[in-house]
Amino acid sequence: MPKQSLDSVGKYTIIEEIGQGGMSVVYRGRDSRLERDVAIKVLHPHLARDPDSRERFAREARAVARLAHRNIPEVHDFSSTDDDFTYLVSELIEGGPLASHIREGIWLPEVGMMMALGVADALMHAHEHNVIHRDVKPENILVGTDGVVKLTDFGIAHIIGLESMTITGTLVGSPAHMAPEQIEGLKDLDERVDVWALGTVLYVLSTKGALPFDASTPHGVLKRILDGKYEDPRRLNPHVDGHLRSIIARCLTVDRTERFQTVSAVRNELVEWLQARGIEDCEGGIREWMDDAVGFERRFCDQLVQRLHHSAKMWVAEGDAHSALGAYGRILLLRDDDLQALEGIRRLNRGFQIRRLVRVAGGAILAGVVIGVLVVAGVALFSQEQATTAVVGSAQPVAVEGGSDTASSLMPSDIGSSEETSILLDRAKRPDVVSSREPIRLGAKPGRRVGASLAEWSSTAKLMMRKHLAQAERKEARFRAVEQRPVSVRLSAYPLPVKIVINGRAYGNPSTAKLRPGTYSVTLEHPSCGSCAPVKERLVVRPSLTGKDKRNFIFRYKPSQLRVSCPGGKVFVNKKLKGKCNQFIKVQSFNHKPTAREVMVRLDDGRTRVWKNRLFRPGGRIQLSFR
Repeated sequence: MPKQSLDSVGKYTIIEEIGQGGMSVVYRGRDSRLERDVAIKVLHPHLARDPDSRERFAREARAVARLAHRNIPEVHDFSSTDDDFTYLVSELIEGGPLASHIREGIWLPEVGMMMALGVADALMHAHEHNVIHRDVKPENILVGTDGVVKLTDFGIAHIIGLESMTITGTLVGSPAHMAPEQIEGLKDLDERVDVWALGTVLYVLSTKGALPFDASTPHGVLKRILDGKYEDPRRLNPHVDGHLRSIIARCLTVDRTERFQTVSAVRNELVEWLQARGIEDCEGGIREWMDDAVGFERRFCDQLVQRLHHSAKMWVAEGDAHSALGAYGRILLLRDDDLQALEGIRRLNRGFQIRRLVRVAGGAILAGVVIGVLVVAGVALFSQEQATTAVVGSAQPVAVEGGSDTASSLMPSDIGSSEETSILLDRAKRPDVVSSREPIRLGAKPGRRVGASLAEWSSTAKLMMRKHLAQAERKEARFRAVEQRPVSVRLSAYPLPVKIVINGRAYGNPSTAKLRPGTYSVTLEHPSCGSCAPVKERLVVRPSLTGKDKRNFIFRYKPSQLRVSCPGGKVFVNKKLKGKCNQFIKVQSFNHKPTAREVMVRLDDGRTRVWKNRLFRPGGRIQLSFR
């Protein structure tokens, strides 16, 4: 809608255009009665004349009207009486969309997680009121100048317990942020759809704007989502640690049973992650960052470096060298000339080297002791008299392999002399070890310090990675062994008369099938319902260490179609509004047998007509008339 052709909407005066979406234009307006600025979302004229688009717009008003939360904009007014002007008036947020801040650059994941916490709070409140957003993305998130994050655009929200609006043959939502079950068109969507979308937002905030699932075409995006493959966020932003990466990974799990089951669980993990970095007041931190991003980042980095040093010392004391090295690595990313972190890495590296030498020396000593015992035992067996004489008489010289000439020719009586003892002590000082403890001679450039520390740290990293690589190889070998092993899948379907057919083979209900890992086509047939079409499903069998799995299917009956011919009015089924006169209304069936329902028509002039005990059959048509 061009700005020049619109000066007012209803009782509101248009001031300026502040944003555009796929279906509407958002304006800053003025409420002259209450003397306040508001946000006015006006549906495009060509969509305002479309009943489906107007219904979707009305759904947003109804969904948000039942929500009252700090992180959700408040709805003030709504109107859809005029075919050319359908609009929604809500609270005006002074700020901008999260997408614009991402484009400007959020390189610290801590800043992004502070913003994500407000989104999680909004979703928690919506889920408590049985509202699923289904379109969580940076473009629908506003960041106010007061530090409050607002989740907007509930246009395709689903209210649990009510019939959802669907558009045949289309996907409703943003492809890059849609959950796999949303793409597959499953009907039993729940709050785990928003958990997935929140995971994509966390990924975008952690990687400075990169999408986890991106491709040149929408089809490619959907395929990558269903495959569940995305690049590790730590490769795109080294400031992302293992804990944050695991939070994102669990949100973006394709199997929704292995995903975070609630947004509150994600929020608890984010709060714990932020508190570990000394962040308690997220809204205050966002305000400071928006006022002065450079100053906030400088102050926060100084505080974070101090906390990381404290944590590294604690982990070193507890013997957790891996976590300590991770802390020192993050410090060097923030302050590449931090000598304390470089020295900490050197100490850990020296400790690994000493332990390695001790293990090697211990193995050599143990082997020598075993060989010595065997030699002594053999000598005792073949020459008991000589062994006795050797024990009673003076000791013979003992040669030490690899030792010095002085040490190999010393007698037990000679070791007691001060001269030879001094020689041994002088040689035990190991001047090469002492010299290695001298500080590294580095140039003035910080990059050289980092390079030198990483060069010295490479041996430590190899020692640490050997254990993890060995564990990964053992795990991979174990999964390789079971990836083609048949899985016992317990199959069941509701209701019980339904037959289960997998790749053309019929199974009982319930029954257990031996299936190899892979994807199977499932057909559900209801023998007692002649008008019911078979229902197509998909069964994904994944490798299982236990060799067992289970899957329950639900047969969806073909809905009945009701049409009431009347001058104009509303149609109610069992006292619930289903549609309008002269329209085909779908009424869902939950049984293969005819079900008696009450049909009522209320005309625009106030007259009503009731048909009691009308039988609705799956796939049947009912034609009524009221003049």
